[in-house]
Amino acid sequence: MSVENQKEKFNEAEYFYSEMQSKYHEGNIEHFKYCVSAFSTAARSILQYAHDDAKSKGKSKKYRNLIKNKKAIKYFKGIRNLNIHVKPLKTVAHGYSEISASLTVAGEEKSEIKEILVSEEGATTGYTYHFEDGTNVLEKGKEYLLELERFISNYMATVK
Repeated sequence: MSVENQKEKFNEAEYFYSEMQSKYHEGNIEHFKYCVSAFSTAARSILQYAHDDAKSKGKSKKYRNLIKNKKAIKYFKGIRNLNIHVKPLKTVAHGYSEISASLTVAGEEKSEIKEILVSEEGATTGYTYHFEDGTNVLEKGKEYLLELERFISNYMATVK
C-alpha cells in the first residue's frame, strides 16, 4: 500500500513543480509561493509514508540508509517544516540582465584608430526565485524530484 501512496504523492509533487514553473514564467510570485508550499508538502508526504511503512515492518534502519546524505531531501524537509511549523515560505525574486556586444576597432597603425564600431547583439533580462538563504527554488526543486524518484525505486527494491 505504501508504494502506491508514494507514487501518488510523487505525481502530485510533479504537478505542483510544473505549476511552479508556470507561475515563474507568468511572473506571478504570489501563486508561485503557494505552489512551492504545496510541492514541498506533497513531496514530504512520500517520505513520511515510507517511514511509517518501514517502521511497521521493522525496517527503519533501511529507510534511514536510503535518505542518508541526500542533500535535497534534507533541505526540503527543513523548508517544509519551517513552512508548516514556523512561518509561511518566503521567496525572493533575483533580477538579472545580460548584454552581449562586439567591439570592432579598425585602423592602419596600432596607434591610429579610424573607426570603432560597437553593436549590441542582444540583451537578456529576467529573474529567478530564491529561498531566503539564496537557494534557487526551481533548481533545488528539480534536484528534490530526482532524489525522490530514485528513493521510491530504491525503497521498492529494499523495503518490501
